[in-house]
Amino acid sequence: MASHRAGRLTEAEALYLRVLQVQPRNFEALRLFAVLSLQRGKPSEALRLIGRSLEMNPAYAAAWHDRGQILRALGRNDEALECYARALAIDPAFVDAIASRGQTFGALGRNGEALACFDAMVAAAPGSAQALNNRGSALAALKRYSDALSDYDKALSLQPRSTAILNNRGLALQALGRDQEALAAFERALILDPTDARTHNNRGLALQGLDRHENAVGCFDQALALQPGYADAWNHRAASLQELRRFKDALESYERAIALAPEESWFHWNLGLLLLLLGDFERGWPEYEWRLRTGQVVLQRFQQPLWRGEPLNGRTLLIHTEQGLGDTIQFCRYAPQFAREGRVILQAPGPLLGLLERLALPSRKGVGGWGANLDIAGATPPRNSLPQGDGERVAVVPTGDPLPNFDLQCPLLSLAGMKRTASNVPYLFADPNRVADWREKIGGEGLKIGICWQGNPAVGIDRRRSIPLRHFQAIGRIPGVRLISLQRVYGLDQLTTAPPELRIETLDAQGYESFDDAAAIMMCLDLVVSSDTAIAHVAGALGRPVWLGTSYVPDWRWGLEGSACDWYPTMRLFRQTTRGDWLSVFAEMAAALRG
Repeated sequence: MASHRAGRLTEAEALYLRVLQVQPRNFEALRLFAVLSLQRGKPSEALRLIGRSLEMNPAYAAAWHDRGQILRALGRNDEALECYARALAIDPAFVDAIASRGQTFGALGRNGEALACFDAMVAAAPGSAQALNNRGSALAALKRYSDALSDYDKALSLQPRSTAILNNRGLALQALGRDQEALAAFERALILDPTDARTHNNRGLALQGLDRHENAVGCFDQALALQPGYADAWNHRAASLQELRRFKDALESYERAIALAPEESWFHWNLGLLLLLLGDFERGWPEYEWRLRTGQVVLQRFQQPLWRGEPLNGRTLLIHTEQGLGDTIQFCRYAPQFAREGRVILQAPGPLLGLLERLALPSRKGVGGWGANLDIAGATPPRNSLPQGDGERVAVVPTGDPLPNFDLQCPLLSLAGMKRTASNVPYLFADPNRVADWREKIGGEGLKIGICWQGNPAVGIDRRRSIPLRHFQAIGRIPGVRLISLQRVYGLDQLTTAPPELRIETLDAQGYESFDDAAAIMMCLDLVVSSDTAIAHVAGALGRPVWLGTSYVPDWRWGLEGSACDWYPTMRLFRQTTRGDWLSVFAEMAAALRG
């Protein structure tokens, strides 16, 4: 045993064999030999040996725990859980078995059960840094990051030189948006162990959060110098290279990550997003489909088979929405095209229900002028009212309501890979009665510009795509311009801190309540100026003139060059040329308005 503890595995193996030659039924020697075999990368041999040990002594808690560890190494997690349960039935206070059971629950994504195990572990060993660290990890998996941070801090007070706990603490701080503190935690860990590739990788992630991408690439390079097969570091390196617009290098790094971990869905999805940004739709859409395996996109589960674009032949297809409201608005355009082949049911999130109920693909284009005061977009779109003449319609049902019978199902964003041609615009239509009401309230004076500056801050990329309200002053100071708020929910607090000379009209104290009203209001405006939010998509889908400010590395759908938008013909793109520089974007907009 002394040789085994000292890591002299060859010497220990010879000693165990000698003992077993003399005492072939020595269950402790069999158990330890099994542990050694696992350490030497022989899990199948280890499983045979631990089985013999348990035959000799089936009431041996440590052997049941070791059998569980061996089964985990073989990927047989459910069987491992049974072994830990057997160990705990023999010895309920067996802390290692409690910990291993919790870790296995965590590996299976059963995070609530993992937390219950670690609660028991902390109760059994309240002074154990390992117990607190494990519980912190379970809390983090449940997105209870503040509680996790509390446990990590307690664990560090007991074991201040633990790089594992410091890394976990840094990751929790990152999840809370406290990137500077996270960076300090990782740097402290690197002082203790500068050869830890994981810590270099995590430091790079913190620098990414601080938009210090050049420095982040250096960290990932250090991680890869220590561990060239570190697939996560290749993936993270690619993300920073992408933000630096070093797209060729980013592609190569994503491909290296995938070569090392070909079944890692996140790597494929990230590669797909970059390919789409570069306009390589042929390669990009298949990679984008890997999003369905990441767990990041919350999909409903159905018994009906997934539709992959084969002819519907009169069958009924359910299209279920995913991701954000803007994605739904952009991609709902495809639903009527498939309605020509069969019956189509489209699930609609509550805020979009009224708008999507008027989704159609009119068969006649250009049914009249739109009558705006100013053709700012450079083209006169068709009049945006309910569709005239024949058109394909889609049955729209609210998300969460009982569904009618259907034969096939498909996530909404998968449609784009099947139909690569955009539909006619407009494909969404405002309620004429609401339009009339809002036109009377808004009046006809001035150049009426609707503005929207912030998306949902819970979305990770919102920080770089939202625009501080103060920048709209560049267009608001132009004589005759009326700025009218289209902002919903998020970002309204900026109205109270805006410069006093920035005059913004709010249509009522609470703001309008639905996208139905937003669409109607847009019909009464001359222009919409927006950050990358759902409001911009609504304006584009309605065929309204809309100017969009895009970040230095924009979302894939806006591409990298030019002011035209393939998705929305009446949209004009104004691009950052330097990271974070909205001043020049709005200076360009103001010049275009003065024109």
